[in-house]
Amino acid sequence: MINLNKFIPYWLFLFSLNAYVIAGTSKENISMPVYGALGDSVYLHFDTTLNSSVEVQWKRGVNRIAVFKNSRTVFYDSYVNRAEIFAIATLRLDRTQKSDTGNYCVEVFDITGCNILNGCIQLYIQEPVSQPVIYSTCLSHGEVLLVCAVDKGDNASFNWSLDGVSLNISLAYFSDEEHVVILKKHVFGNLVCIVSNQISEKHSDSVNLNCSGKKEWTQLVNCFTPDCY
Repeated sequence: MINLNKFIPYWLFLFSLNAYVIAGTSKENISMPVYGALGDSVYLHFDTTLNSSVEVQWKRGVNRIAVFKNSRTVFYDSYVNRAEIFAIATLRLDRTQKSDTGNYCVEVFDITGCNILNGCIQLYIQEPVSQPVIYSTCLSHGEVLLVCAVDKGDNASFNWSLDGVSLNISLAYFSDEEHVVILKKHVFGNLVCIVSNQISEKHSDSVNLNCSGKKEWTQLVNCFTPDCY
């Protein structure tokens, strides 16, 4: 069996762990999601005890990607020079594109031609998030309007920490838009915005907040309290 540690970068290997399923001697039907970073390689993997005597077929929808049989591989269409298939039912896609998002299915046959594994992986290709930037505005009653902004990233999720502690309703007012919060009066400290999606995470530079005695009226967003106007 091929040792994947020689081929898979550590962080990609972590993603492929989400797809690990043990296939026994009987036919199995498996389905699972996997996330990959735009432009990188992604491994679609089922953990099996297969060897080079089996036949492996990968498809996306009804279209063939590759077939491994008799220790040789045939690739189809746009996957030529952009994919690799292993006897252990692993498919590697290189230079991933947004259009690679889709449902990928594998069929594995033993030496007698018996179908021993059917599996499907829903692949999502995402753009990694960029480093976030915090914009702050002192409001008239001592609160601080905070906006966390990123230039890039799919399905970004925003979280805030103040002096290493997650913001909560005792420290801030929250809106339906998680990248916008209002820090309550007399709450000060070093604030960090953490932005993440399924394949990346970035932290903003720490911002020291202190609006005592200040009044700044910068229109950054559509605010959700009267103090913004």
